[in-house]
Amino acid sequence: MVQEFGKRGQFYHDIAHGRDERTVKSQRTHKSVGSETTFRDNLDDDAELKVQIYAQNEDAFDQMQKKQLVAHTITLKVKYADFTQVTRSHTLSTAFDSAESAHYWLDKLFLDIPRHLPIRLVGVTFSSLVPAALLLPQLKLFE
Repeated sequence: MVQEFGKRGQFYHDIAHGRDERTVKSQRTHKSVGSETTFRDNLDDDAELKVQIYAQNEDAFDQMQKKQLVAHTITLKVKYADFTQVTRSHTLSTAFDSAESAHYWLDKLFLDIPRHLPIRLVGVTFSSLVPAALLLPQLKLFE
């Protein structure tokens, strides 16, 4: 390996044999936070689907809060009974401040999802993440 790749050859050999002396970096930057669920039975009832979408939204938003992050982009994922999937996203100039503040956009994104087959999975993902501490608090207009 050294003959073929020079001084990096030993590194490639060790990695290929499961040896890596580098320290593990446990802190990583989160690029997105999401939640999805696969249904026991495929769904085609809009009201039931929205309940499930909102539940995934709540879960994803809770995860994001625990990580002390805020998001500017929300993505709705739908997987159909034939395993094809589509996603729809929307980005705001301001961060989502609550799970409920995302409902309006999830409803709009849901309307943009083709409804040709029953749905087997829904998911909600927040991205364009920023540490919550970096955002200035929104001032109250009349206080």
